[in-house]
Amino acid sequence: MGKRLRSDLFCENFGAARPVRGPAEERRTVCGFGVADGTDGSGARYCSVFVGDPDPALLRDFSDAVLRCAGEFVGRVCSGTPRRILVAGLGNGNVPSDSFGAALCGRIDTGERGGVLVCAVATGVPAQTGIGTADHVAALARRIGAELVVAADSLAAISPERLCRVLQITDAGVAPGSGVSSHADRVSPETAGCPVISLGIPTAARGRLCRGGREAEGLFTTVGAGAEIAFFAEASARALNSLFRGE
Repeated sequence: MGKRLRSDLFCENFGAARPVRGPAEERRTVCGFGVADGTDGSGARYCSVFVGDPDPALLRDFSDAVLRCAGEFVGRVCSGTPRRILVAGLGNGNVPSDSFGAALCGRIDTGERGGVLVCAVATGVPAQTGIGTADHVAALARRIGAELVVAADSLAAISPERLCRVLQITDAGVAPGSGVSSHADRVSPETAGCPVISLGIPTAARGRLCRGGREAEGLFTTVGAGAEIAFFAEASARALNSLFRGE
């Protein structure tokens, strides 16, 4: 049997056939959407919010579900209510399958209001900026005295059926470029200097191709996923704006 493909999704790491399977499994329904919670061997927490079809008619309810779940993570990782927040959109916004982070950042209500400062930046990728993403986020976090970093990134799945059908929230940090086997530093509490939660959606599926008697691993994306990515970006931004602005 060949080596098992690696997924960025916690729910697939416990078996691709069903959402989260394992001793840490816990399932529930939030605002009408299926949610699966779990922890890995390091104690990092993961929450998967599933949607069968990202229909605009579901946007408000899905946003409420994300708000509930994201709020739980913020309550766990922060000792109090964060008043200086950095939302970092990772990835290359010029590539549709890598644009979730940038799309989310463009929808965040930024600035200082009521003593709460929210900053949002699309970090781009090192090939565009010459700066490692974790270093970029750390420098910005230090500059504003961030008490929380929310990192948003596109993820790689191993099941095509997962593409743009689940939002993952975790306090495990995020490894920029992991979908293309990059070994860049993680955006994590250790590198950012403050608590970190990350939001991600699978926009590419990892698979194997056989050609000329050789097997190679690659990423496959769907055509025309822009509307689905926009759904998740809008829902996530609404949730974060409500969480940090109390709207």
